[in-house]
Amino acid sequence: MSNNKPSRLVFYATNAQKDIIHRLKRQKGLDDDTYRATIYSFTNGRTDSSKFMYRYEAAELISKWLDPEGLKVEDQKKQKKVVKDIFGVSYSIGILNKDYRSDDPEEIEMNKAKISSFLKRRGSIKKDVSRQNLEELKETLKQLQTIKKKEEK
Repeated sequence: MSNNKPSRLVFYATNAQKDIIHRLKRQKGLDDDTYRATIYSFTNGRTDSSKFMYRYEAAELISKWLDPEGLKVEDQKKQKKVVKDIFGVSYSIGILNKDYRSDDPEEIEMNKAKISSFLKRRGSIKKDVSRQNLEELKETLKQLQTIKKKEEK
């Protein structure tokens, strides 16, 4: 018997992602039927509402709408690598990750939120990681690497 629930923990699109999707829908002048058909396509027929999109689906849709020709793909790959490096370094910093368990998906998401909160309050950039450009991300990574080195002494 199928209950249509995913077999693993999934995260729905964030409110910020849904806001961007709706803003882009208005900017593109999409009628409701076209908008819903697009979402239906991006979710492989799972839903026609942004409310029930998964984070990765929303990210793909936003990327496609912002860069239809894929011209910024290389920049996005670079940013993604730096973001991975940021979270990788942050996992080894005691003040951010005391008693952190990397095998629990909910714990991973909570840890990402904790790191983002720390960076908004104490980071040199004062922005959430998801809102930083490549140069800002590099500066954030440099700051976290410095913190890690100080802790190791």
